[in-house]
Amino acid sequence: RVGSIPVDAQQYEAEKATLTDASIVTHPQAANGQKVGNINNSGSAVQFTVRVPAAGTYTLDVRYDNGYGSTATHNVSVNGGT
Repeated sequence: RVGSIPVDAQQYEAEKATLTDASIVTHPQAANGQKVGNINNSGSAVQFTVRVPAAGTYTLDVRYDNGYGSTATHNVSVNGGT
């Protein structure tokens, strides 16, 4: 883990998000033994609904892994923006 996570931070698990062209796979080290995999195509997506108490600036920490061992590139957007 890089950095620290506040005690009151919200945590969202990818396997509970809306998946597009991706799938849930078994992994012994993942929370509840599952993670999202096969995010391999240009149309693949993992979409979260996140609720915040008020409009403002928030910190988002993302943890991911590339099962192929090669370079992977993904985009993160908020409300459809970059």
